[in-house]
Amino acid sequence: QNHGATWLASSTDGASVTRTGVMSFSASATNQITVAGKTNFNTTGGTIMFWMRSGGLADPLGNPAALLDRANNNNGCVIVQNADGTVTLQLGSAGAVSTTSSLSDNLWHQVAVTYDQPGGQLVIYADGNFINNVAGLASWSWPTGQELEWGLSHNATSWQAYNGLMDDVRFYNRVLTGDEITSAFTGALVDTNALVMQLTFTAAPTQGVTLQWQAADGVLQSAASVKGPYTDVVGAGSPYSVP
Repeated sequence: QNHGATWLASSTDGASVTRTGVMSFSASATNQITVAGKTNFNTTGGTIMFWMRSGGLADPLGNPAALLDRANNNNGCVIVQNADGTVTLQLGSAGAVSTTSSLSDNLWHQVAVTYDQPGGQLVIYADGNFINNVAGLASWSWPTGQELEWGLSHNATSWQAYNGLMDDVRFYNRVLTGDEITSAFTGALVDTNALVMQLTFTAAPTQGVTLQWQAADGVLQSAASVKGPYTDVVGAGSPYSVP
């Protein structure tokens, strides 16, 4: 779901790299993209990959910015943009791995991270190249049902909002090899059987919402204010589309 992030038809950086259909996140507004925490994302080994373009933190003296947050009670992971422009994958207290150079130069960069539970290793890549790895991690797991939050974390005391662009977000249910990540950097999809999710933002978000409910005797009600008063929506059955 898109919570206020702005869709852009295209973005060209200083290196004349153009990406078509991208999402823009602004730290001055509350916006993010969330993906429901399905069991497909609970794999014990996998790869998270995305493209980012940012000039740096909105608050250079503040906490790192959340690119992805799927953490709760020291389980799961966060991927953050640091004040020095590097990017870090943090697994609660289990371990972390970072890029070694700044990616906050207002140019497009691909970031890919691989993980292996429970005591395996973390590997981070930038622009298709191996950068760093950490092995012998402490045990960790995914928080069951936790959603994936892109661009803004529910934990506002630890992470500030991301200020920049994002595109081609992917989640694979296995650890990709270095060669596969290099291939993905050049545009390949790579093992579509393992590709659990891909967000390409090739079309603008549409207005409206479809409501669904499980209770057979459920009654949909509507009000102009959350305080009510509420009245029945005549003839509303699940699923119900609101334009």
